[in-house]
Parts: sequence; structure tokens; C-alpha cells
Amino acid sequence: MDEVREILVGLSPENWSKQGVALFEAMVEAGLDHVEAEAVLKEAARKVGVTLEAMRRAWRDYLGPARREEATAAKRAVDLALEAVLELWHTPAKEAWATISRDGHVEHHPVRGREFRIWLAGLYYGMEGKPLYAQAVQDAQAVLEAKALFEGKEHEVYTRIAGYEGRVYLDLTRPDWSVVEVDAEGWRVVPAHEAPVRFRRTRYQRPLPLPEPGGNLSDFLELLPLQERRDAVLVLGWLVGALSPRGPYPILILAGEKGAGKSTTAKLVKALIDPQEAPLRAEPRNVEDLMVAARGSWVLAYDNLSKVPEWLSDALCRLSTGGGLGKRELYTDSEEYVLEAQRPVVLTGIAFGAIRDDLADRSMLVHLTRLEDGERRDEDELWTTFDEIHPKALGVLLDAVSMALRRRREARASLSSLPRLADWAIWAEAAAPALGLQPGEVVEAFYDVQAGFDQDLLDADPVARGSCKDLCVRVRV
Repeated sequence: MDEVREILVGLSPENWSKQGVALFEAMVEAGLDHVEAEAVLKEAARKVGVTLEAMRRAWRDYLGPARREEATAAKRAVDLALEAVLELWHTPAKEAWATISRDGHVEHHPVRGREFRIWLAGLYYGMEGKPLYAQAVQDAQAVLEAKALFEGKEHEVYTRIAGYEGRVYLDLTRPDWSVVEVDAEGWRVVPAHEAPVRFRRTRYQRPLPLPEPGGNLSDFLELLPLQERRDAVLVLGWLVGALSPRGPYPILILAGEKGAGKSTTAKLVKALIDPQEAPLRAEPRNVEDLMVAARGSWVLAYDNLSKVPEWLSDALCRLSTGGGLGKRELYTDSEEYVLEAQRPVVLTGIAFGAIRDDLADRSMLVHLTRLEDGERRDEDELWTTFDEIHPKALGVLLDAVSMALRRRREARASLSSLPRLADWAIWAEAAAPALGLQPGEVVEAFYDVQAGFDQDLLDADPVARGSCKDLCVRVRV
């Protein structure tokens, strides 16, 4: 598409005779669908100073007989897809999806996505014995998209975690598309077609192991360079909170000097519930980068931050407690694409400085100290051990989720006061017995962190420091 834009920028009546063919070639190479091609033709007509219909005729003449053959292939592909697809449907955001059967299980894919395109091309080749033209694929997708949007039912689609009628569903992202169903009585692994929710898959997600019962989280905590029990309590509270289908979600901040194991700790806590290729990301450049990450991941982990700029602080607050992140839709002038999301977040850094009050209210800070050479683990040994304990550790967390569903009312009644993240506090308190935690221990640890943030903000405020100094002078006098 970049080449198409470049040609459009320099297009004029004087160079149309030379640049017209180049533009059409670039459009074919980019595989534009009907809507995208129409937008390009409209802009080209404006640049050249001709009617849109004249530009359409030029486009049709360029495509010639081959285009008519592609149209026939596209119709055949649509017919084959309608016979094979189990359901065409759409999301509340008007994104077209298809449910297909493959290798004995059910899968859900966006109609415009890479996986569905490959499936459609393979279906056509299997029936016709020849490849499907790239433009025919695009045209077939456009028809199927229209059917999904205007004739299909509406369903929500989730990333990794979903909630439905008092149950929690965890997508294991395994090749057989199995999911874990958790209710107040326990948890079980079920095939995708038995789950009442539908999940989004991305190419960078990695599968979780099949969870196993009868484990503990002590072995996992031993892999983390935590110094105090309070730190372990906070990590456990964050982990079980991250498995809640509804936020808010506290932001886990891992701070400490160089060599304290911050990055490794962040990788481990993310891998436990949301494994992903390249799990740690650099600081996002803008809200759009944050949107892309939130769309494809459940846990967002940003590594080696030196500070949290104001715009990022605001965006992370919206991710923690819920809010929309938006940008202009591609190929349009006025349509906006909005992602409304809540996500668990991990940040690592040596020194963040004073964290803004609204972000501090949503954060839990864990200080890590530098590891001595004799305390370090070999990377291979570390991850081999993690892989061994992962199934049972995941099973314990699922036990805790089940307990949280069972004890929510009891936990709410036991808490005399609630922090800013009230729903998380109730959820974590309800799950506490399954995690080996004492009543009120998670909330008390969170309050301790908040008190530390308040003191840091007070120390960083020159007005507050001046007032304190005057008070001390008056007291001495």
C-alpha cells in the first residue's frame, strides 16, 4: 500500500499516461479489496481531473479478460466457503468472523485475517486443483464479509480470558483449540465448540500447558528473586487478579538496580498465564502501539522504562480500570477505530521517579535487589524448571479462580475498607485461601505500597516540602 500512496502523491494530469499503469500495477500487487480500490480510484480521479466513472473504466480496461476469470473464481470460492463454513458472524465492533471445522475441532478466524485467507485458498485448490488468484481471494473475502456483517449473528470475541454467566474461560491457545472452563465447583478442559465464548488468536501467542491439579505455587515463587513475604503476596494477588475476566487490574511495577532480575521476573509471571513470543516490549511510542499490543495480548509487559511519560500514564490508567483507545480507521477520513479494553500490565525499570497520583493508585510496587553471582540461575536450568512446574502451578491458579467465584460475597463482607481497585481487592481476597494467604493479607500489602507512593509524591512536591519545613521550624520554636 505504501507504493500506491507514493504514486498518488505525485499523480497529475501531465504524468497520468505514464503513471496510470504504474498505479494500477501497484493496486493489484497490494491486493486491495473493492472498498480500498474504490478509495484509490476516487483520489486518482481528483488528482488527474477526470470523473470517477472515467477512472473506473480505465481500471476495468486495465484488468481486462483476466479480471473476468478472477470474478468467476471468486464466485466459486464463495460457494465453496458457504458450504464449508459452520457460521459467518460479526463482533459488536462490526468485524466479520467465520467459524470453521478443521482436524476434528472448531476454530474462529476473522474473515479478513491471514489464517482464513489461507484456509479459503486451500479449500479452492483442493476442489479445483489450481490456485486461487490473489484478487479473487480478496473479492471472495469481501462477499463473505458482507454476509457475516449483514446476515450473521453478533458475538463478542475475547483474548485469552473471558467471562460468561458466572464462569471464567481461559484459552490455552493449543492446536486443538481447547479451553479451560472454571466455575465455583472447580475447573475442566473442554473443546472450543462446547464453550459459549469465542477467542481471538494471534500468531505471536504461545500455548499454555494442560493444567494439572494437586500442585503449589511455592516452586514457582522460588524462581523469582523476591526478598520479602509482602512481595510474594503482591505477586500472587496480581496473578490471580490477572485471571479475572473483568477488571480493574493492578499494574505490577518491578523496580530495582541493574542485575536484580526484573526482566526475568516479568517474563516468568507473564509466561505463567499468557505466554507469547518476545514477551517483553520496549516503551510504546504512542497510543496506537499500545492499542495493537492490547489487541493481541492479555498481559502487557514493558521492560526497562526510565520514566512513565504523562500520556503513557493516562493510557495505562485506562487499561487498568477500563477505557477506550482510538485512532482513525485506515483508508477513511472520518471513521474511528476504538478498542475498549482492560488488561493486566507489568512494568520494569531501575528508577521511575515520582509516579503520578492516578497511576500510583492503580499500581503495586515490588523492589528487587541485585543478585549476587552465587545466587544466579543458569537460563536453561531456570526455564527447564519452569516448564516442569508450569502445569501444576497453572492448576493452583485455576483452583484460586474457582475459589474466588465461590467466596466473593464472603470476601466482600470481611473487608471493612476497600482500595481504589475495589473489585480486584475483593477477587484477590476471595481467592486468598487457595493461594496460602492469610485473611486480609493481600489488601494490607496493597495499602502498604500505596502509603509508600504517597510518601514519594510528598517528597517530590516542593510546596509540600516547604510546608513541612515551616512546620518543623514552628515546632522547634
